[in-house]
Amino acid sequence: MAVPLQPVPVPLGDGVTLEAPGLTGTAELQPGLLGGRSTDEPNATPGFEAALREQDFYQLHAVEVRSQEDAFPTDVLRTRSGAPAMVLRVPDLGSTQPQVLMMVDEAGVVTWHLPETEEAHPGQIAFTVDRTVAENSALPDVEGGAVGAGGAETTDRGLVAKIGSKLLTVLVVPILEKAVGLAGKAAIKAYEDKNRPQGMRWMTPTGFRTAGSDPVHDWSLLAEGRTLLFLHGTASSSHGAFQGLPDATFQRLHTAYGGRVLAFDHHTLSADLDDNLTELLTHLPTGRRIPVDVISHSRGGLVGRAIAAAMTKGDAPLDVRSLVYVATPNDGTPLADPEHIRAYLDRVTTMLNLVPDGPWSVVTDTLSGLLTVIRSLLAGVVQELPGLAVMRPDNPRLNELPFLGSLGATEYAVDVEFEPKGRLLRLVRGVDGLVDTVFDDEPNDIVVPTNGVTRVRNRSDFTVEPARHVALGQSEASWHCAMFSQAPTGEALDNWLAAPLVAAPGNGHG
Repeated sequence: MAVPLQPVPVPLGDGVTLEAPGLTGTAELQPGLLGGRSTDEPNATPGFEAALREQDFYQLHAVEVRSQEDAFPTDVLRTRSGAPAMVLRVPDLGSTQPQVLMMVDEAGVVTWHLPETEEAHPGQIAFTVDRTVAENSALPDVEGGAVGAGGAETTDRGLVAKIGSKLLTVLVVPILEKAVGLAGKAAIKAYEDKNRPQGMRWMTPTGFRTAGSDPVHDWSLLAEGRTLLFLHGTASSSHGAFQGLPDATFQRLHTAYGGRVLAFDHHTLSADLDDNLTELLTHLPTGRRIPVDVISHSRGGLVGRAIAAAMTKGDAPLDVRSLVYVATPNDGTPLADPEHIRAYLDRVTTMLNLVPDGPWSVVTDTLSGLLTVIRSLLAGVVQELPGLAVMRPDNPRLNELPFLGSLGATEYAVDVEFEPKGRLLRLVRGVDGLVDTVFDDEPNDIVVPTNGVTRVRNRSDFTVEPARHVALGQSEASWHCAMFSQAPTGEALDNWLAAPLVAAPGNGHG
C-alpha cells in the first residue's frame, strides 16, 4: 500500500521506514525485483537477474517512491556531498549478511549506497540517498534501442525495464568467505576464481562471444605464423569485453591471422600485473617463441605492457610486435582510488542501464564484475585490491612500466570523450552542476581520462603517431565499455593489423 511521504520516518512494512523531508508524494514497499509490481510486469531485465544469481546477491526490499519537490521545503537532511537527502532504514541482519542499496532515480541514473548505523535507531541500518527529483529527459539510443554485438540493433534495456519513479532496492550479500575460511582480498580472489576462471582460449568467429568457449589444448597452429592476442579489462572477460566487435571485422582479423587468435582470461581485482604475468606463463607452451600482436581494453593494456617488458629475452615464449590500447589508463585513472570507487560503480552501472552495448549477456558479464567490487567495499578491503591499485595515477608500478617503443614494438591507440547530455548529466556533475568532481572536468570516457590513453605525464618515452591513433571524439553513446562496437574502432583494427598481414608475402600467414 502506498504511504504518504513525511519529513519524519514513515513505516512502510517489514520494519522498513522512509524519512523524506522536502518531498511530497508516496512510497510503497513492492514485492517484485527492482520494484516490479508482479510477474506479469517485471522491472528487472534478464541481464540484471543473471548477474545477481551469478554473485549470490538477492533482493530483500524494494521501495518505489513517486514524488515531487515540496513547494515549501524544510530540508534538514543532507548527503555527504551536500545534496538534499532522504533516509531509508531497514532491519539489520548482522555482519554475516551485509546489505547494500541500489537506487535508480526517475531518469534511470544508478547509485550504490553502503549502510550506516545510528544510535537513535538500534537494530536498523540506514541508507542516506539524494532525494532530488530527477527530470526524465530524452536520451538517444535508449528508447529506440542500442547498437548490439555484430552491428544489430537491440531493444534490451540494461538493468531496469521501466523508469519514472525512484526505485530503492536493498540487496543482501551473503559472505561466502565465512563458510570457506577466507577473509579480505583472498575472499575476492575466491569470487574471481568462481566467476572469472583464468586461462587461454581460442577466439573463433562462432565462439568469441561465448563464455568458456574453445579452450586451447593444441598449440601447434601457432608455429605457422603471427598470432593475435586479446586482453580484457577490469572486472571483465574476453567474451564480454570484445563482444561488440562486428562479425565482419572479427572475421577479417581471424582470416588475416590464419585462425591464430587467442584471448587470455585473467583476474583483474585480486591480482597485480606480475600475478597476471605469472598466470599467463603457466598456460604458454615452452620451447618456442611466438610473435604476437595484442588488442587490449582498459587495464588489459597495462597487462600487455607488462607482458612485452617480460618477454624481451630470446628464450621467452612471446615476442610482442605491437599493442593496441583501447581506453587504456596509461596515465592512470582517479576512479581507481578507494575514495572514488563508488563513483566508478555508479558511472558504469548507470551506463549499463541507459546505454547498454549489445545483448543482456554483456550487461550480465560487466555487472557481475561490479558486484565483486561491491563485495570488496562491504568487506572493507577495496584499498587492498592490487588489480585496482596499479591504475592509480601515483602507483609506482604504473609509473615505472615501460612502453613498447623502447622495446622495438609498435603502439596504437583508440580513445573517446564521453559527452553527457540530458539525464546523463546527473551522473557526472557535482552538486553545483558545473564540473565532473572526479575528473576535475578533464575529458574522460566515464572511467579513464581521454588524454591519458596516448599521453602520460613525465614520460617522454611514449608517443603515438597520428596515423596510429583514432580519437572517436565527443559522444554520448560511445563510452569506456562500448568502444569495440564503434565502426571507426573496427576499421582501425582492420587497417593496422589485418590489412598489412593480408598484403604481406605468403598472404601474411608466415
